[in-house]
Amino acid sequence: MVSGFVEKQGRKWQQVKQADYYDFYHLPEYVQLDANIIEGEPICWIAETHAGKVWIPLIKRKIPDSIAKGKEYYDLTSPYGYPGILFERPFTPDMLNAILQQYIEDAAEEDFITSFIRMNPLSNPFIWQQSKLVEQKYHGFTISVPLDKELDLIRKDYSSNHRQDIRQLREQGFKFFLDDMSYYKDFLFIYEQSMDRLDASNYYYFSKEYFDKIFEVLGENVHLAIVTDERGKEVVAGGLFTDFNGIIQSHLSATRTSYMEYAPSKLMFDGMIKWAAGSFQKWLHLGGGVNSKEDSLYRFKKGFSPIKNQFTTLRIIHDQQRYNNLNYVALQENDQTEFDDKDYFPLYRQKKVKQ
Repeated sequence: MVSGFVEKQGRKWQQVKQADYYDFYHLPEYVQLDANIIEGEPICWIAETHAGKVWIPLIKRKIPDSIAKGKEYYDLTSPYGYPGILFERPFTPDMLNAILQQYIEDAAEEDFITSFIRMNPLSNPFIWQQSKLVEQKYHGFTISVPLDKELDLIRKDYSSNHRQDIRQLREQGFKFFLDDMSYYKDFLFIYEQSMDRLDASNYYYFSKEYFDKIFEVLGENVHLAIVTDERGKEVVAGGLFTDFNGIIQSHLSATRTSYMEYAPSKLMFDGMIKWAAGSFQKWLHLGGGVNSKEDSLYRFKKGFSPIKNQFTTLRIIHDQQRYNNLNYVALQENDQTEFDDKDYFPLYRQKKVKQ
């Protein structure tokens, strides 16, 4: 096995587009976008084996000087979404764990402190070998809608409440539009409004430049879905959906605050399903609840399909002694004796809860 880390410009990372089931999460251009937000560097671990190639897209982050105390320490994290581990072709369980072990060794040799890897619920349904330094964390479920059957059959799996609301939205004059960029600025407005309403963290306040770059980087593989009101004058719901190798991902979505009671995003998701049903598409992946919890958002998505996908993450400590030291310094910096959330990873990046 030949393996190692490459940067965005590396030819081997660009070859990810030759893999049959790559998604936008695996593209160096997308990882760069997310790296810009969290002030990191795009990087990818690539292995070449007799059974095919493997890619793990990551962001290399400098550990803050306040706890690194002037030392050049770095850790690794997945970009936003569900990148997981991309395999050129299926691997046996033994080979899967051999690949993970090689990754762990390579990261340790590069002096990375930790790795946090978000698995892809559709393509990475694996159980990994765990140890004192490797934990596979089981979070909630995500919801996926099968698209390889007739539309009427797909809609039979909707909850009765969803079917009724969608019918009423149509009867009242709400309309669905796809890829009409005249609604782009309106979508940006309601997206920011939605983040305000949800009291989202600063990370989720993506700039217009970010959205512009998404369309530039993904081209015809990203779609703007829009729902207008009963008068056809206001955008009341919208979302960005990606389309790669048979998988449609619901990337970002928003609803105008004054129309929350109408739940117009139900018509948006139904419109995407109608567009993709019976085609070469396999799945519409809706994602899960906030922080992977089975909350109201999760139940809303579950109203479109009963198919659940387990979402897991890998939490890896490459240097136990340095990890412990960083945790100790972080506690001192926050004037704490223990962390507020012991489940957070890596612990040293946890912000003190405001009193």
